[in-house]
Amino acid sequence: MTSPSGPSLTLSTGTGQNSFPQTGGWNMLDLSKLPVQATLGVLSRYSAARVNPYTALVGEVLCHNFQLTRKGRRNIEAVVNSLKVVGSLGDTLEFGFGIEDVVRSMAKSERGCVCLALCAALMDCYSEDMAVEVLIEMANLAKVEGQYMPSSGSWKELLRACAGTLSASKFPVVAEHFMQLNKEEQRLGAYRGLEGLPTAYRGCSSPKSIAKALLALSQISRNEMQSITLLGGVDVGWLAAIADWLLDLRTQIIQPDGEVFYTNYESSKIVQVQVIYMGTDGTATNSIQTVGKTYCLDDASKLFKEEGRPDAAVVSGRVAWKNLLGSTFLSDFKKLMGITHTFGELLGSAARLFKALALADKSIPETYRLACISYCDASYGSGFVTNTLRWFPELQALKEDMQKASSVDLATARRTYEACISAMRSYCDCRTCQSSTCHPEPDGDTEMTPTPDELQDDGNDPDSSAFGINSEDAESFNDWDPDRFCLVIMAETITSTSRALSSVVIENESLFPVRSGLELAYGRQLNQRRAATLGRRAIKEIGPIAFCLDFDNNFSFGTQQGNEEGVEVRLHNVLELFTGRRPPSINSNFSAICLNGLCAFLGILQEPNEDRNSVARIHVLAGRILFEKKSYQRLVDRVDRLDCLGVEANFSSALGIATSKEFYSKKCLSVRERSTGLECLVEIDICSAEGHSPVQVGPSHLAVLLASRRGLVSCKLTMERIKLPGKRCGTRHSATRRLGDLEEAMAAELQVNGKYFLALNCREADSAIAAIASAAYLDPKYSIYVVNRECIDCCLKAALAVDRLERSHFCFFVLPS
Repeated sequence: MTSPSGPSLTLSTGTGQNSFPQTGGWNMLDLSKLPVQATLGVLSRYSAARVNPYTALVGEVLCHNFQLTRKGRRNIEAVVNSLKVVGSLGDTLEFGFGIEDVVRSMAKSERGCVCLALCAALMDCYSEDMAVEVLIEMANLAKVEGQYMPSSGSWKELLRACAGTLSASKFPVVAEHFMQLNKEEQRLGAYRGLEGLPTAYRGCSSPKSIAKALLALSQISRNEMQSITLLGGVDVGWLAAIADWLLDLRTQIIQPDGEVFYTNYESSKIVQVQVIYMGTDGTATNSIQTVGKTYCLDDASKLFKEEGRPDAAVVSGRVAWKNLLGSTFLSDFKKLMGITHTFGELLGSAARLFKALALADKSIPETYRLACISYCDASYGSGFVTNTLRWFPELQALKEDMQKASSVDLATARRTYEACISAMRSYCDCRTCQSSTCHPEPDGDTEMTPTPDELQDDGNDPDSSAFGINSEDAESFNDWDPDRFCLVIMAETITSTSRALSSVVIENESLFPVRSGLELAYGRQLNQRRAATLGRRAIKEIGPIAFCLDFDNNFSFGTQQGNEEGVEVRLHNVLELFTGRRPPSINSNFSAICLNGLCAFLGILQEPNEDRNSVARIHVLAGRILFEKKSYQRLVDRVDRLDCLGVEANFSSALGIATSKEFYSKKCLSVRERSTGLECLVEIDICSAEGHSPVQVGPSHLAVLLASRRGLVSCKLTMERIKLPGKRCGTRHSATRRLGDLEEAMAAELQVNGKYFLALNCREADSAIAAIASAAYLDPKYSIYVVNRECIDCCLKAALAVDRLERSHFCFFVLPS
């Protein structure tokens, strides 16, 4: 551990030592008379992190009674040393915890270490409201009153600065493990709907009782008390994790029936912290022998609910991938795994349907192809199977069924998927499965959603009138059970989550998802089912696989122009999984978002790349967005980009870039701060034989174009993965029979049936990126398509099939193979 004399915020006591009197021997009035020592550099770090130095100093004063052991110091030192920071294109931005981050300054002193760890531990498992109130209660117990009490907003900024520090450590995993050691099956209640809490849910201790327990732990760490007993709900496991991981105290955890199921010390030694879980009825057996002073932690869940903020009562740690599904969905997941063949076939069929989307099968309308933004190999087909098993090892038993189902023809996959949904509904038979609102039947057979023979309507199907339901049924809230996880919704949650994770890169290898994050993903999937009547058209056209695409709860695709792209939806969903919190509403072109100490950003900020496995890549790591050593929570595209681009109102600029024989480009990020946060543009400085010309484009918008504008052309060459660039697939179309040489067709704009068609053969990846960027902000009548192996006949056919009058000009950017 770095010496306390290093660069940190310290009180000068006049003795040259950075120390405080013992408990009871000091008060805020005395401390307020002492001078504060800090360099300008240290103050700038607190300012860059938006932390009030006074609040940080008070927080450290509150923590000075905690005495760290060698193990505790080693744990914190390892955490701080492992904090990562990664750079953007040209290192204009950084993501993570910078070299001069305030958390590194706090770690210079022992009480700063404790304050850092305590704040980070609160934020990783409790809600922000709860964490603030715990600190306020600790300050009240220390007699920090009146003008010396920092405001709740100041406490909140301190907590946000420390958040994420422990997210990739063992602490949140240990805390969740301790909170799950209780034999009783409890849901978190992260998804509550409008109907209240589950019958059995994880409670939340009151802030005041937690503050008292923390003070008691500090006294034990200084040998002022020999032992204590903590009696309360399951979240006292968080206090047990503090005692075990941070303070290295001899800890014992006991179930309500008296069974000891965790201990970290030899039986010959005296226990220092005894933790006793009370049952759901709030009692424990009288046969348990308590030790030392007993602290009963009151449950505050009902109080939070009465105050209108039930989310504040959610307590959750992190869970390793190897047991994430079982830990989150409890016994209902075991029930789902009881039908491994059906579940495996459903996932494999979904993989085959995703493949049809990614490869632009002609039976799928263009709207859904635009929304299918996962074009990496791990998002469909056999890659999806491998990806699912990699993230969720608990599904290994399904591997064979998944592989078989993913290799069938498309028509079979459609029928199998719907049959599996029907079989799961019958097996589950929960309120959601019985609801015609959540499970509407297609209004007649369609090509995309054929009804399996065994599911033909015989007139007795209670769901057959799904689209004739009245308004009262549609608004009914009796279509889900807060005490059960629906098997169908679980399967769809796993499918959607795996697809979202297909393009995710976790920079911190030991960073695991939050249990409440997966429960929120389940709630989001349930909301889509409950809003199924709004997606009647989508369900009719492509079947129930629509619930696993990137729709929001209103069955809309994101917020991009035309509501067609879902890149930003994916960014939000991934961040929600790793933070257990709902990100800000989707209303901007985000390319990076930070929440509760974690940052998710698009890979295009590091290197614009046209590769199918990179275009929609999302990086996740602990930390925040850093610009000029200051921290920010959001990065959006520049709002005035159109004023500075100077793009010609046609494809001529793209044509010049794509056909240039001598080409060189230099890419960088242009970032500026505004009142709403950080704004960014990707600048591509182009030098060619024709001269020098800069191109600017928002990174989020460029990612959308590169991701959502491919996979729109149905062509046999692509479907069969034949590497024949510039060849025709053999399917001649009447509109193209009069076309001559392919090179001639790609050299000038063609006019066919009132539509203008241009194909640009981009010789290099850099020229492709620059050409697409130059056309990014053209009038909506100019449509961009990105292709690889698709032949010119099929490209033209795709353009002619568009029936929107405002889209008259089409440019197909042919990427290098």
